[in-house]
Amino acid sequence: KKARWLVEQNMRVPITTKSGKWTLSGTLDAFDRKRETLCDTKTLQDYGVEKLVTGKENGTWSNHISDAYVKQANIYRWMGKQLDLFDAKRLRLQIIGFGRMILTGTTVKLKTRETKWKEESYDVPDIPILPDELVEEWIQKGGDEWYRIMFLNEKPPVYDDGWEWLCKSCIFLGTRHCPDPETEKELGWFDV
Repeated sequence: KKARWLVEQNMRVPITTKSGKWTLSGTLDAFDRKRETLCDTKTLQDYGVEKLVTGKENGTWSNHISDAYVKQANIYRWMGKQLDLFDAKRLRLQIIGFGRMILTGTTVKLKTRETKWKEESYDVPDIPILPDELVEEWIQKGGDEWYRIMFLNEKPPVYDDGWEWLCKSCIFLGTRHCPDPETEKELGWFDV
């Protein structure tokens, strides 16, 4: 508190979409009030660290940072603003991997197979700040879709196109919302 940081701050924003009223919630890793900087911490395997540092992520908004991380940080930024908790001017990732911590917005030295294990320097940008209107669109479309799936018993979209790995750690796997996606997909339960 003395340093004016928010750490593990739970945020809850009331949302109304076309399907109903619900609460968007999330827990912010950290916000540095002095520097107006939101920080999110991720643990990545070596391959993920290398893609991020070398700029081979090929995301929509960043070649370094995956779309999921960009979206999460921007949603947290938007939530903080809606709740009058903070107004983030900078979004950063702290990456734990390779036995070290990497911070976006810095120059990182890294040895890769591609450089034949020669150390190279890479400028790793921060997470881009996206327009509030885009974040609100995600909430209205994606949030509404999740609301319908979870509370109105709408069938979820087919899980395929390379996203199957997400199911392994999904909190809904094995619940009434997603009892057995493989069988459900084979039986055509997701077909529209």
